[in-house]
Amino acid sequence: MYNNHHHGLYTIRGDMCYENKLMANTALPGRPPAESICLTVSEHDRNSTTPKRKRRLRISPVTVANVSIVLIVFASLVYLEYGPTPTAKLGFYCRDPSISHPYKGDSVTLHAILGGSIAGPLLIIAAVELYREKNFSKRWGLEIWNWFRDFMIGLTVNLVLTQVGKVLIGEHRPHFFDTCLPDVGHTCSPGEFVTDYKCTNSFYSNYVITDSSRSFPSGHASVSVYTSLFCAFYIHLRLPSHQLRLVIKPFIIVCILLWSVVCCSTRITDYRHHWWDVLAGLILGIACVVYTVLTLCKPFETPLVVSKTHRPSASTTTLLDVKNKDATSVII
Repeated sequence: MYNNHHHGLYTIRGDMCYENKLMANTALPGRPPAESICLTVSEHDRNSTTPKRKRRLRISPVTVANVSIVLIVFASLVYLEYGPTPTAKLGFYCRDPSISHPYKGDSVTLHAILGGSIAGPLLIIAAVELYREKNFSKRWGLEIWNWFRDFMIGLTVNLVLTQVGKVLIGEHRPHFFDTCLPDVGHTCSPGEFVTDYKCTNSFYSNYVITDSSRSFPSGHASVSVYTSLFCAFYIHLRLPSHQLRLVIKPFIIVCILLWSVVCCSTRITDYRHHWWDVLAGLILGIACVVYTVLTLCKPFETPLVVSKTHRPSASTTTLLDVKNKDATSVII
């Protein structure tokens, strides 16, 4: 063991003891630097590791409740969309021109709107957080999960309200006559309100025929508006760059908002919705965005600040302060 009264700090390499001038001795203000002891650690002690206890995976009741609610909600959404959900049989005015348009299909299909509303925000969040973090760190993945989780909660609320509105309120789509072909469509008097009828079109499936009476509100409009506004708010607040804010950032936001414009406009041009259905879906999407931003996404109000902690690297040097009995730090 070697002691130096001038520096007092050393580093051990094997069985040798070297002076380390980069480490500062802990001392109280106004007191001279204290002596330190350099302890030689044997090779056996350096290589030995303390066995770690295995943590048992414990599932809390809150986690079970959350998972159960998620499964029930998604099962209910699938049932409301594809299942034999009992709906009130809506009447119609004979030869009503507003529901006499041809059925042309969807320019933006159901799979496209759902896939774009899930995969699109996930890719945007991942790219923006990677731009902020500059690496694929653990914090990068945590930020992606936090933002995408809040987005999915708001999207689920949006889908539930939309589907419930379609089932409880509903409305004949502009292509109702072409899809349903009611048996009294050619025998009723123009302007007569018909409540007792039966769809005779065998070309389309029962799902398409039932869906022809679920026009209000527009699901494409509510989902696309919610997704576009959320992503626009997210990019505006999470991409604070002086280099990007001039042209690039506004251009990205405009492109994202165009997604909702295309989805809403094609619902009218495809004769899949009336204009008031699209307007109701737009209002519903805005309401869900406001709820998500103000209630779920706390970083929108206060930026999330996470202190980076650096784990100390293992070393074979143990320095104990001898003279400063008040100092409680031990450097390893």
